[in-house]
Amino acid sequence: MSVAAVENEKVPPTNFAVVAALIGVQICFGANYVISKVVVSRFPPLVWAGTRIAISTVVMFAVCFLSGRKRPKMDKEFLVPLIGLSLMGTILNQASFLVGLSLTTSANSAVLNTLIPVATLLIVTIRGQEALNWKKAVGFILAFSGVLVIRKFEDQTDCLLPI
Repeated sequence: MSVAAVENEKVPPTNFAVVAALIGVQICFGANYVISKVVVSRFPPLVWAGTRIAISTVVMFAVCFLSGRKRPKMDKEFLVPLIGLSLMGTILNQASFLVGLSLTTSANSAVLNTLIPVATLLIVTIRGQEALNWKKAVGFILAFSGVLVIRKFEDQTDCLLPI
């Protein structure tokens, strides 16, 4: 086997790397509520939404171009759905999230977000499409525990920052 062939082979990540990445993502998601609440208390929510979208666009384009992967042809068939999905999935989502967050607490927003998979599992369980097992139950308990941590953090920051 040539050196080039060895370099192109995918090496799966270790379990530690996967768990560390998942924990990092959860920390970022949890911090997102508190940080965004502080920001929307000082700036209009749509300004923060636009800023977040602009920053993420730059980061995503950089990752895309630096990855060296083949890119799709930038024609009408690709761009029209992309623009529509971007408007619905990013712009409308971020604007709604941040306007809603400006009207409530970060803990309330986190609770609502945590309820999304719970409600989804409840619906598919009732419909008979999914079975509730102990792993899913533990996952939900951990999700709610995270909300309690966020709530505790928010209670402590209330005396430091007027949110």
